[in-house]
Amino acid sequence: AGGRAEENHPALQLRAQQEAVEARLDLVDDIHDMWDVCRSMADECVRRVTVEREALQARLAREHACTQRDLADDVHDMWEVCRLVATAAVERSTGAITEAEARESAMSRQVSDALRARDAAVSEAAALREELGQAIRALEQGVQSTSQAWREGLVAGGQG
Repeated sequence: AGGRAEENHPALQLRAQQEAVEARLDLVDDIHDMWDVCRSMADECVRRVTVEREALQARLAREHACTQRDLADDVHDMWEVCRLVATAAVERSTGAITEAEARESAMSRQVSDALRARDAAVSEAAALREELGQAIRALEQGVQSTSQAWREGLVAGGQG
């Protein structure tokens, strides 16, 4: 019965209420402190994310610029390769044309030489034919003269 009287005593009740209020105030202060810590952590996270995002954007911009530069370099390199291939093709074509022209010129000279040789051979054959004709005529005349001389000799020899 004595313990109950103490619990019901107004000073004790007041003290218990004060302790409960203080505990609640301490709890509110702790919650407020935790809120401040959480808010600071959130602010730090936002700051870090912002820094990371800006760094990522800068890196992406650099990579994009590098990619654009690389692409431009690749296009320039391809153009240079195409130019070199085209130049080599023109040089080979020019060389082939020059070589073909030289062969054609040589063949033309050979044909001209062959035609001149043929013409000379025809002329020589005509001259030989003429000489042969003269020789045959001279031979025929000689044969006729000899034959006539023989006949005359025979006739003269037969009369004597």
